[in-house]
Amino acid sequence: EEDIDGVKNGFFKGSFLDKNIKYTYEGRYIEGIKHGEWIIRYPSGKRKAVLKYNYDRPYSKWIYFYEDNKIEGYENFKNGVLDGEVANFDKNGDKTISATYKNGLLNGEIYIFENSNLKVGTTFSNGKLNGNIKIFSRSGKTIVDGTYKENSREGKWKFFYQSGEVKTVVSYVNGKKNGKTFIYDKGGSLIEELEFKNGYLIGSKKADEEKRLKDDIVENFRIFNRNLKFTKYNNILSEK
Repeated sequence: EEDIDGVKNGFFKGSFLDKNIKYTYEGRYIEGIKHGEWIIRYPSGKRKAVLKYNYDRPYSKWIYFYEDNKIEGYENFKNGVLDGEVANFDKNGDKTISATYKNGLLNGEIYIFENSNLKVGTTFSNGKLNGNIKIFSRSGKTIVDGTYKENSREGKWKFFYQSGEVKTVVSYVNGKKNGKTFIYDKGGSLIEELEFKNGYLIGSKKADEEKRLKDDIVENFRIFNRNLKFTKYNNILSEK
């Protein structure tokens, strides 16, 4: 380590534990501020991440590696926030996530893959779900097809059995069930018809039980944002 009057200045090298694995890091400070390229390494010495700072603010492309040097993912920054493509890859080199950020917010199309197959496809605008969303089964069949407007479910949503047949058709307004809901068996026969108004089943005093206050899909994307790699490694280096 190098210091000038107690302020970090110059080249630094250290280590940290993550899940009981000891990684090393190295980079430079200018008068106590991270600047330039920082590298995190596996215990073997191979690169785990190459991070770039512009006076303590993330900038350009941050790249993450598997220990065999294959790319695990990357994130792009502008003015210290996510801006541009974010992508993750599995160990075979197949893309598992493709997303676009603008000014730190999800903006544009996002795709999530599992075993090379598309699992989720949707669109964001300024950090909020806006537009069609489709969720697919492992066999590639659509299991959810709906539309969001400003993070709220809107219009007709279709839910499907794993085999591909329509299971339920639900109408939403401002995120609440509104209108008729149709439920079908696997043979396509209508087995139940319900009617809702502002999230309440008509004829019942009890509000709809189906997570009307918290949408699991929206919540999962909030978790997606919190789990980005740069948050973890930036916090680790900022504590050193």
